[in-house]
Amino acid sequence: MKNYRFLMVVILLGVQISTLLSQKIERIEPPSWFTGMKEPVVQLMIYGKSLGSFDVTVDYPGVEVTTLVKTDNPNYIFVNLNISSNAQPGTVTLTFTSGKKKFTHEYPLYERPAGRARGINSSDVLYLLMPDRFVNGDPANDSVEGMTEQPDRSKPGGRHGGDLKGITNSLDYLKDLGVTAIWLNPFLENNQQRSSYHGYSTTDFYRSDPR
Repeated sequence: MKNYRFLMVVILLGVQISTLLSQKIERIEPPSWFTGMKEPVVQLMIYGKSLGSFDVTVDYPGVEVTTLVKTDNPNYIFVNLNISSNAQPGTVTLTFTSGKKKFTHEYPLYERPAGRARGINSSDVLYLLMPDRFVNGDPANDSVEGMTEQPDRSKPGGRHGGDLKGITNSLDYLKDLGVTAIWLNPFLENNQQRSSYHGYSTTDFYRSDPR
């Protein structure tokens, strides 16, 4: 009888441990953030199986959860973090709790880089370009597993292979033309069956198109 009870305890513990190990965050956007931002609040979009049933707390000096936003989709939860001006760079531990279930996730908080980006004005020369139609800087990413449309330069509406690498490789060329600012077509994931080259049918607003 004692052996039976011991076996049952082991099984129950195993089930609980297995449940905790299977619970994980598959995606969090943005994947990191900064201290010293003018706007102290950042919203995290967190995705994982059944995460919508969890509450989220933090225990980090200068950082607090202000609100949780849950949706009809049980796999998403939105967490608003307030990062005060005295918060220091480090690793913020997000604690997820749902009844007896509990797990943590480490969220990096970096120091905001020094300097400030300059905006554009009437003195700038803008160059509008479509990444897929510009320069193919990395032919290895023309065909990517999981992306529906494959490259086909024989079709006017097909993908031709231009990419962000091609743009960065051509910055000196653009500078020699007198260009001071680049206006890109959307380069977010556009996983459509056809005519995805233009970028205007975004399928994931949190991911750059890998092609």
